Amino acid sequence: MQFNQSDDELVENHDINVTPFIDVMLVLLIIFMVVAPLATVSVPIELPASNVENDSAVSEAVIVTIDSQGDYFIDQEPVALTKLPSVITTLVAKQEQPLVYIQADKHIDYQQLMQLMNVIRSQGISNIGLVAVPETE
Repeated sequence: MQFNQSDDELVENHDINVTPFIDVMLVLLIIFMVVAPLATVSVPIELPASNVENDSAVSEAVIVTIDSQGDYFIDQEPVALTKLPSVITTLVAKQEQPLVYIQADKHIDYQQLMQLMNVIRSQGISNIGLVAVPETE
């Protein structure tokens, strides 16, 4: 800061002091360097929870449900695995874009879920979605 020796007004210094800016940036850099490795560690989550908004197409689609005992349901009606292909084909025939959602209990075996997906794909349906409950905070 300069002082003017005359009786006139003081002259302002128009230079920007970047030292506080550099200090803040260095602190942020250190914080990100410490936090970044922690963000890559996998956190155990429950896969059936989702933070995605509900899709309006769910109400129009065929929903196949697998309960915790491994039983299959379509529109809350029990269906045997052997009859699923014909029932799904009949219901999907009414849709412009064939769409099937799977609503599975989180305790079922992954192999059983894949078996159901293979049955659906064998009917020529490639649009398969998984239904999840909204994530709670």
